[in-house]
Amino acid sequence: MAFNEESIGSIRIQDYDVTKVTSFKYLGTAMSGNGEVQDEVETRIQAGWRNCKRLSGVLCDKRLLASKKGKVFKAVGPSMTYGSGT
Repeated sequence: MAFNEESIGSIRIQDYDVTKVTSFKYLGTAMSGNGEVQDEVETRIQAGWRNCKRLSGVLCDKRLLASKKGKVFKAVGPSMTYGSGT
């Protein structure tokens, strides 16, 4: 990926052709060629909702005590909201 560069194509490094892209994921972070963070914000929001949906069966179960639900959320909640302050 090249910042502030409009040409799309490929470059050659030694014997390998590497395709230029406008965005990619590196170490779990969405990188964008134009430097915007919108893709990263959307990715984190989607991950939070996905995790919330996975837990909805446990958190909405009427047979489970509220104290147990609190422990589950306390253990998983921070990972769902990580980076939401950025």
